[in-house]
Amino acid sequence: AEVILTLRPFKTWENLIKKFNSERQLSISLISGCKEIMQVRNTIRRLMVRCESISQQMGLVVSRLQNGSSGADMHITKQPELLNKENELQQYQLIGLSWLRIMHEQQLNGILADEMGLGKTIQAIAFLAQLM
Repeated sequence: AEVILTLRPFKTWENLIKKFNSERQLSISLISGCKEIMQVRNTIRRLMVRCESISQQMGLVVSRLQNGSSGADMHITKQPELLNKENELQQYQLIGLSWLRIMHEQQLNGILADEMGLGKTIQAIAFLAQLM
């Protein structure tokens, strides 16, 4: 780092390359590596901004759902008609179904995850039935 600092300022890209080539201790691959790191850093920064925006939007949707205000129609209170009437979805499964629907409406991906045996498969089937 000290060697690079002694070579500054770099007036142009060509000047930077020329100064790096003049130093035995420095390699042009160092410049390429720094450039790649900066590109990755910018990509991550853009993704983080997008994730924050999505998180804020989802927060608003969930808040409206909890308060019963506009958007509350996304809260599913009964199972889809296509499902077997003899087997009623549990309340927590209806919440999972509502969550799947919200994710679908927001065009987001998600993972329905809970303890084994609580009915993720039937929730997924109910979601598909809800779409029909």
